[in-house]
Amino acid sequence: MSDRVGSADLTFLYLERRTNPQHLASLAVFEPPPGGFDYQRLVALLEERIVLAPRLRQRLRNVPARLGNPVWIDDPSFDLTFHVRRSALPRPGSAESLLAFAELVQSRLLDRARPLWEMYFVEGLPGDRFAVITKTHPSLVEGSDAVDLASVLLHDAPHPRRTVAPLWMPEPEPDGWALARAAVREVALRPILFGDAVRGSLAEAGSTAAWAADAARSLIRPALPVRERGPLPAPGRPSGRRRLAAARLQLQDVRRMHAATRASVDEVLWAVIAGALRHWLLDRDGRIGGRGEVRALVPLTVPSERGATARRVVATVVSLPVGEPDALTRLERIRRQTAAARPSIGADALIALSDFAPPTLHALGARAAAGLTGRLFDLPVLHVPGAQRPRYAAGARMVESYALPRLPVGKPLAIGITSYQGEIFVGVTADRDAVPDAAALASALPAALAELAAAVPPPTPAGRPRIPRPAARAGSSR
Repeated sequence: MSDRVGSADLTFLYLERRTNPQHLASLAVFEPPPGGFDYQRLVALLEERIVLAPRLRQRLRNVPARLGNPVWIDDPSFDLTFHVRRSALPRPGSAESLLAFAELVQSRLLDRARPLWEMYFVEGLPGDRFAVITKTHPSLVEGSDAVDLASVLLHDAPHPRRTVAPLWMPEPEPDGWALARAAVREVALRPILFGDAVRGSLAEAGSTAAWAADAARSLIRPALPVRERGPLPAPGRPSGRRRLAAARLQLQDVRRMHAATRASVDEVLWAVIAGALRHWLLDRDGRIGGRGEVRALVPLTVPSERGATARRVVATVVSLPVGEPDALTRLERIRRQTAAARPSIGADALIALSDFAPPTLHALGARAAAGLTGRLFDLPVLHVPGAQRPRYAAGARMVESYALPRLPVGKPLAIGITSYQGEIFVGVTADRDAVPDAAALASALPAALAELAAAVPPPTPAGRPRIPRPAARAGSSR
């Protein structure tokens, strides 16, 4: 029998609207191999390696009368060239025009009648470079053994071993009565599945998706008091249109801050984001409004209890003190609140946990974040480790890798962070109407890192300097 969509995936499917796409995206830039690279070579690569991710050739099929969750079935009309598309930037190609094209791609929903992914081959960048933009619905990426589109595209060697697989023939589409009978049997064995089906029917009938998701989560999570609104721009009515921005940081600079303080790599990055948010908000409005803190939802990839190489993704909320004017005090406040919350990820773990392709880990992070109601956080910040060795696509070396995260319902801004080959790539996704100046936030990140580096005291003869503990005081607004 066909695989049934899990309860966690229903959240993404029922929350999605034209004004609120839920797919994840990535943007990668490649240097072509000596023999060149073109659209046909990309298609041939995917044709050979798509066998590694069978779900990429499956689509959703609803169960009659909503008696159960939808199921995944083979798409009998699967056409790879429909999913892999070709575009070119106007001359001269630039980073700005590439992001503008990606904004158009990101603003469109995936076609639910087909497998839920798309890939764009974009030519016209300087130096014969090209870009690949991927869109993947998070429901495609399931479990710690997940393999998604980026994992199919990328490999460690310029010329990987060929993947030999038999000719793919889609399984016959299941009969509607068979799907209904199977759903009834499953509900009889696991009555909780009936609740998922009821929530889906209510959503389809016109109930708000936010109500459905919050109602489901309230069954297992205690209600928390509603706090004062944070200083980020009010979301307003979602437009469905996206504004994208990108920034690059040097991993060695972040590691230097990690070595010079008691803070982990993650905590240094969160302090950098807090500093960038502070300067962006001050330039925008001249003050820090609300409670002076931004509650950031930070899904983390951490070692699993099953062994050193196993992984699990957990989510937690960290308060970024954007109202604090001192960069070192911001870092210390973040470090103190996270020290007892979870095990930190140090610099070595960035390499130890880098076997998955970054977009795969971002998708797993989005799944972990989906379990928290939006009232508990202001801003999703997805940071996952990437490979510190080169990655290739049929001989083309990837030189840049940006995650472009989804916007949760009611959130106008999201940040995705990926480390790769000694650099940290930051992707910013924003609602075009609510946050038209996302590029200004991205450009504030290098300055925030420099500000933190300048504030760190020099090492003492005994070794690491201790960050001075801040005096107890209210966060300043300027």
